[in-house]
Amino acid sequence: MSWKLLPAELRWQIASHFELPRLELGSRLPSPEFLDKQAVLWSLCLACRSAAVEARVLLYRTIIIFVDDEEVAHIMSSSSRLANATLEQMERLCAHTYRGV
Repeated sequence: MSWKLLPAELRWQIASHFELPRLELGSRLPSPEFLDKQAVLWSLCLACRSAAVEARVLLYRTIIIFVDDEEVAHIMSSSSRLANATLEQMERLCAHTYRGV
């Protein structure tokens, strides 16, 4: 049976079985499970053009960037400052919107 003939929900269930596990920030190397599932998703992309649609979404949902400990600390502090600034902006916007009603 062709991949295209399967219902979309079934295609996603099959592909999501190979969804990559989340890696902890600061992980040195991906787990063997991660590498196995990544290889299956790559194979799906190469073997079947219609299966590549679902496989690509799952494959690129998790991107690994290797950095040293100093860079990790910088990234963590930067993302924390950004999250706090965004939260403050949202609070100001909500307060302004509420008063305007």
